[in-house]
Amino acid sequence: MTPSASPIANIVCLENPNDTLLILTQSGELIHVACNTDIPEVLSSHQLKLDIKGWIPISTMMNFIWPTKDLSPLKFFIVGYPQDALLPILYSVTTNGFYMEKVLWNVVPNLHSVACGRSGEFLVAIQEDTVFAKNFGNMEVAWHSSGTRKFTCVAVHPTDWIFATGDDSGRILLWFNVFEKSHVGKTTFHWHTLPVADLMFSAEGV
Repeated sequence: MTPSASPIANIVCLENPNDTLLILTQSGELIHVACNTDIPEVLSSHQLKLDIKGWIPISTMMNFIWPTKDLSPLKFFIVGYPQDALLPILYSVTTNGFYMEKVLWNVVPNLHSVACGRSGEFLVAIQEDTVFAKNFGNMEVAWHSSGTRKFTCVAVHPTDWIFATGDDSGRILLWFNVFEKSHVGKTTFHWHTLPVADLMFSAEGV
């Protein structure tokens, strides 16, 4: 149970500090926990502001993406439902001050619809029929369509500007050169008989 007793939205395991976890609750509490003792110890916690002036209040957090295995990133990403919304919004949050910005609306509502690589510089998220990619280094954005198929999940290469998507037909696509409008690369990597539920690159990018 979390200190606030709120249900957990997602958990990230860190390698530095070793044996620690970052937990985001559905109510927006970000908790850093040490697990190297018999009783887990809360190292820090912060309540994200969910009722930002001028925004529809966020009612429920459903996911968060921490882009590194340590506490070094300048930002992380959360997915949450604004009040009465049918589909969630993707937000970026700075680690210094916890300032939030909206990144993408109508994100596919599962734990595998947002991924990042290059320590958070490269972000990819899926809507039902569109994939959104952003380079936070130069703020360049790209949009790509799935045609008639619906996206179900996405994974991003840890170091290269490459990502993979799965869809409801069982198809996996490998995407590259996504910011070069006239030379976008897209390769069918594998087929499944059922919708693709999840994808992952290894730490080596395989």
